This record gives sequence, C-alpha cells and structure tokens, in this order.
Amino acid sequence: DHYIKFGAQAIQHLFTPGVLSYGSSEQQDTTLGAKRTYAKEFSLYVEDDYLITPKVKVNVGVHASGFLVEGKFYRSLQPRFSARYLITPKISWKTSYAQMTQFIHLLSNVGIGLPTDLWVPSTSLIEPEQSYLTSTGVAYNLKNTYEFIIEGYYKQMKGLIEYKEGASYMNIESDWQTKVEKGEGESYGAEFFIQKKTGKLNGWVGYTLSWTNRTFPNINEGKTFPYRYDRRHDIEI
Repeated sequence: DHYIKFGAQAIQHLFTPGVLSYGSSEQQDTTLGAKRTYAKEFSLYVEDDYLITPKVKVNVGVHASGFLVEGKFYRSLQPRFSARYLITPKISWKTSYAQMTQFIHLLSNVGIGLPTDLWVPSTSLIEPEQSYLTSTGVAYNLKNTYEFIIEGYYKQMKGLIEYKEGASYMNIESDWQTKVEKGEGESYGAEFFIQKKTGKLNGWVGYTLSWTNRTFPNINEGKTFPYRYDRRHDIEI
C-alpha cells in the first residue's frame, strides 16, 4: 500500500554569467571580466505514494534544501501533496499542491537587440524564487477508448527578477545585480483534453486558456503586465 522514495543531493556551483554574441562585423564576449560566483547546494527529499483504499490514493512528500553563497545560507522546506479519488470506475477527481524554491534565476533580455537568457544564482543580495502551485481537475474514461480531462490551476511566484528599464546583458562585468528589479508574478488558467486511445485513427486535442502576469514596482509604472509566457489561447492537435 505504500511506495516510499527518498534521496539526497549535493552540488558545487560555479557561475560566470555572460553571453558570446556574433554580429555582422564584431564579436562580443561578455563573460570576460564577469563576476565569478561559487555556491553549494544541498537537498533531501522523501515521498510516500499511499493507496489508502481502492478509491483513494495520495502522494505526500517534502523537499528540504539549502544554498550557501557569499557567506549567506538560504534554507527552504517545500511540502508537496496530490490526491486521486475514484468517484465512479469511469470518473476520477485529482488535486495537488506544491511549494517550490529555485536558487537559480532565469534573467531574460527581451528588449531591443538579441533576445538572450542568462542563468544567474541567488546571492547575498538576490534571494531565491518561491512558487506555490495548486491544481484540481476531473477525468472521464469512456469504454477505455476515450478520455476527457478538464483541469484548472493557479501559480503564485515571489522573488522574480527582471532587467531594469533600459538595462541589458551587455557590459555584465559591471555586476548584473545592479541592473535588476525584484517583483512577483502569477499564472492561472484551465486546460481541456480529449484523447482517443485505440482504433485505426487515434490521437488527442488539447486546449489551454491561461494568463501569465508580472508586477515590478519600478517597471511599467508598477502596473501589472502580461509576461513573455502569456499564451492566452493554446491549441494542440
């Protein structure tokens, strides 16, 4: 009735953020002179996939992690939970919640010029990102041939970073930490999925209606704006 997994991990990081870019007449390597950052990351996790009854199954776990950088130690305890309940043999209800911490930031240059992503670490000045994700949905299985799923989700994010207005990855040796703003974001929406599993003709159709927003006190006059991942309508066949 129980399926228990556990593990541990340790990572030694060395970050030298930069970009090697080629133009029509010049080459620029912004890693030259960039700040080198060393960090140590530790993590432990345990989870239990527990079949309580033939109708009820849950997965409960926790992920503990730490990040040592520039003399500062960030620690995080991240619970995760998911459950499945068989309403009938054909209809099931699923729900989940996860809290996560990310010590490495994706810093995107999305303005004029070359679109570039940099992976940069949390530092003594830049705290880790936090996210809280919850979802719930219902699945219907028809004669083991057709499957219908509808699901809703909401994700809240804190500790996000973005370039200040007018700043970019160029001249990163001047320290990228002085070029960023801190803010928060959210993503939410609903997903619809239909699949035919058997027969000469099979496949699936998925549709997602979603919103992804960001809010930074000193960007866009502090007003919430749609982010680059905002794909309001997404259809896949």
